[in-house]
Amino acid sequence: MLTWFKQLVGDSGAGGVAYVQLNSEPTEYDTDRDGIDDGYETAHGFLDPLDPSDAAGDKDFDNLSNLVEYQIGSDPEDWDTDDDTLPDGIENRWGTKPLVWNDITSDDDSDGLTMEDEYRHDSDPTVADSDGDSVDDGTEVDQGGNPNDSSDAGEAPDADELVYLRCIVGDHSGSDSDIYEMAINTK
Repeated sequence: MLTWFKQLVGDSGAGGVAYVQLNSEPTEYDTDRDGIDDGYETAHGFLDPLDPSDAAGDKDFDNLSNLVEYQIGSDPEDWDTDDDTLPDGIENRWGTKPLVWNDITSDDDSDGLTMEDEYRHDSDPTVADSDGDSVDDGTEVDQGGNPNDSSDAGEAPDADELVYLRCIVGDHSGSDSDIYEMAINTK
């Protein structure tokens, strides 16, 4: 039986160091049989080589389970492993590379929208016309239409259909610790 020392918790009171002892089987690559090897689980302190349920968790809230993060090589503790502003889960769903930063500027479906634009407009980067109304997503966005609404025929809504919003965004603590971005299409 191999003993993993997962977490030091302080002095045991008897002059020794107390610890949490986890036992995993040295002949097993994946003791809990959750698809994630014991070494990886031990290296990421929040994973437990004896708990198969942690494979389904999503610590970084990027919509990828810990198991999928392990399988594709992304960081289970960072929602955006390549720091390109697209969550790993979105990149994985779209078939792009969550480990390659420069793919955010690509336009794989040739609709005039970059991957970042597709994410911002919640359109499908693998199809030029996400809503199937015969107007490509880039043209719809340029005209003020919604690339996910086939009933708009790719055109901006009439003035009487517009809703005006007043938004106040800021960090009231004064620490400037939060960053906000608002994109407004004025075309």
